[in-house]
Amino acid sequence: MKKTSGDSGVTIPGNAIASSIEMMSALGPIGERVLKEQGIDEIDPDKRYSHTIRTAMFEEVANRFGNNALTAFGFENYSHYPEFVSFIEQFRRTNQNGLKTISNYEQNIQLVGEMMTDLGKMLHAVVSRYFRSNAITGYVKIYKTSPALYKIETRTVLNLDHWPFIKGAWLPILMGCVSDVFAVDFDFDETQSKPLDGGWVIYVFQVRFTPHEELQNGTELVAKLRFEANESLLRNVLLDAERQKQKLQTLSVQLGKYLPPQIHQALFLGDYDTNITTRRKKLTIFFSDIKNFTSTSEGMQPEDLTKYLNEYFSEMTEIALSHGATIDKYIGDAMMVFFGDPKTKGEREDARSCVAMALAMRERLLSLQKKWLDEGFADPFQIRMGMNTGYCNVGNFGSDQRLTYTIIGGEVNVAQRLESAAEAGGILMSYETYAHSQDMISAEEVNSISMKGIKREIKVYSVRASKLQDKLKNNKDHDPESKNLSDDFEQKMLARLATLEEELRSFKREILNKT
Repeated sequence: MKKTSGDSGVTIPGNAIASSIEMMSALGPIGERVLKEQGIDEIDPDKRYSHTIRTAMFEEVANRFGNNALTAFGFENYSHYPEFVSFIEQFRRTNQNGLKTISNYEQNIQLVGEMMTDLGKMLHAVVSRYFRSNAITGYVKIYKTSPALYKIETRTVLNLDHWPFIKGAWLPILMGCVSDVFAVDFDFDETQSKPLDGGWVIYVFQVRFTPHEELQNGTELVAKLRFEANESLLRNVLLDAERQKQKLQTLSVQLGKYLPPQIHQALFLGDYDTNITTRRKKLTIFFSDIKNFTSTSEGMQPEDLTKYLNEYFSEMTEIALSHGATIDKYIGDAMMVFFGDPKTKGEREDARSCVAMALAMRERLLSLQKKWLDEGFADPFQIRMGMNTGYCNVGNFGSDQRLTYTIIGGEVNVAQRLESAAEAGGILMSYETYAHSQDMISAEEVNSISMKGIKREIKVYSVRASKLQDKLKNNKDHDPESKNLSDDFEQKMLARLATLEEELRSFKREILNKT
């Protein structure tokens, strides 16, 4: 919001501010928001307030919806001043026999002169009463330049570029009086208008009266002008709504990079509770890290390390999301995800999804290692992985100021311990995870481990490969005649899988871009 001029004791009536808030209510709580910023709970119409309140409201409207919106508000505002309405009624009643024909220009232009004299007195009375400080009051002066041209000068309290509001408020008065026979041009004179100290501003307008060729219905012309002003405001409101939508979409995409997609989607749909709450739930937890990361990274330039690490995490994250994982966090070179919250397919399917993800990650890393070697990365990353299924506390942890959606519990520590015990390229899992996925994988039981805080002995299984990969290998070893066919089938299948993975990644990117 543009900074408004200093206040210097200039005040305006509460009813003027209240009417402005009422006019703006259709555009949202602009008035209420400005009052809150000023430390005001409610406007008393019978009291006077700093002019900066109304100026701030107008500035927000102009910034969001354009200065033309102020013209529409001027039209609405004019009807809130009984002096404006009664002036038109009295003029038309007094001159009901005049301004009824376009043939007598001299008489009509004389009536215009009389009207401008009376209008100057009425506007001055209103402006000087409404806008004042201890030493200065507002004023209106009207100068006759020629029979059909007048200069209106007013001192009031607004920003200089808020002049469309004055035009919208005063033009209907002129048109309501004489637009049956005259077209009224009401132009802002930028060269003579200027801001003053203390929040005051001098506005100068040039008003020209041009006779119509045919008698018009002045009431209809005013109604048409008012309709056009409101139509322009509506267009600007729709444009602003589209801008706000684009901002929200951009914000959504940006926040989505810091939140698990499931939580991100639920937040924007209003389906997620942000209170500090947790629940106990059976999950499958996964950890991975880069074996010997410290020694590997020490021999690399920081730019190369950043490049390969970002590529690694991007590829692994895409695989994790495609399998339905909830990404908890990245810890240096480590990655922690889990299955089973906020969405679950059931304990068994969650565990199997985790295992399928781990196998896919290992396969993808093999192709990345070959790519990196070709690019000159002599000792490409090797990862190790650990998985466990068990009960954890999951939910929002933290404070009223900041929350973290995560999981805690001994079973989380088991998964991390399994990961740290795995060899480079290895996948270790607990029996609880193995039991749900043993038909998917070829695995062997290795030495059990014990952990502080875990009462049971943890049975550990090392995953060699998926059952499908073992079957392909066995076919080649035991049936030499089908070796060529098996090799061809495997290559085609792997190529097809790679194509499907790439199509899935492209589809995910397209969906994320749209949301």
